[in-house]
Amino acid sequence: MESSRNLSDWDLDFRRGLTGENLLADIIETSEVKTDYQWQNTGNLYVEYECFYVQSNSWKPSGIEVTKAKYWTFVIPVADKQQIAISVPTSLVKKLCKEAPKVPMHNSENPSKGYLIKVSQVMEAMCEAAKESRKAS
Repeated sequence: MESSRNLSDWDLDFRRGLTGENLLADIIETSEVKTDYQWQNTGNLYVEYECFYVQSNSWKPSGIEVTKAKYWTFVIPVADKQQIAISVPTSLVKKLCKEAPKVPMHNSENPSKGYLIKVSQVMEAMCEAAKESRKAS
């Protein structure tokens, strides 16, 4: 009897593990990945929505405005030693961008415009989405 109980526990853990692994595979296959080195100084994540094209001397939609990715993955280095990846459904990032301040980024060879989203806002929005999902089910 004891062995069947352990088998059931193992089966349950195995199924839960597979669910997570399948989700990660989906994220890897369908994610836009952006690394933000400034977040440690600002607490913000930069989400590009427009960039300057020198060839046409004009601004064009880019980043979050044109992505077809299902997930948006923020890679955030910690003291340049390790990195944390936060994968968020792109629809949630777009929702956060609607309320975020817009800023120009002219400190590189590729000027762009983007939204600034606090890391804490991303985490709070994910928690809120999880609560809503539990209520709906």
